[in-house]
This record gives sequence, C-alpha cells and structure tokens, in this order.
Amino acid sequence: MGLNSDIGSKVRTARQEKRLTTIQLAAMVGVSQAQISRLEMGKQGFRTSTLTRIATALELPPSHFLNGEAPGDVERALASNQFRTFVETAASAFLRDERITLQVPGRA
Repeated sequence: MGLNSDIGSKVRTARQEKRLTTIQLAAMVGVSQAQISRLEMGKQGFRTSTLTRIATALELPPSHFLNGEAPGDVERALASNQFRTFVETAASAFLRDERITLQVPGRA
C-alpha cells in the first residue's frame, strides 16, 4: 500500500469514527464529495491546505495522517529522498500560506 492509500485509509477511518458521511466531511472542508472519496481511495494527491482542513474537521493533528503505521514504516519513508522532498515542499508551502498540490511518494 502506498502513502496516498495509507493517508486515505486514515481519513476514512477517522471520518467513520466521527460518524460522518463523505458528503458531511466534504461540506465541512469545502471540497466536493467526489474529492473526499478519491482521497480516501488513494486515487488523488492532495493540497496541504485540504489535508489541514480535513484534520481540523476530524479534530486530529495533520501529522496523524502522515505518520507511518509502525516505526519501520516511518524509518523507510524518511530514508526516501522523495519523501524528504515532499515534506520540505509541504512545510515550505505551509509557512508561506501557499496552495499547492502534492503527490505523496510511495514507500521504498
């Protein structure tokens, strides 16, 4: 499973735990229901601002969706240059309050 799928799965689980539909979450975040569905299925990259709004709506820190499921996953992901670049780009955009679309790299 790639990081997009992992993030999507975590979004779906958190949404279901809050007993929200994709329509309700989409309305809270300000995106379409289809976009939430594609994100949950790991079929689409995401904007850092969108993931932040999703996290806020689900009352979770954005890092909840980016952390690996086990320490080995995190270590492998951090060892990846692609992932390091992804994190640096996301952090830079966040600090500049910039809207960008990022494709989460797969695990090594």
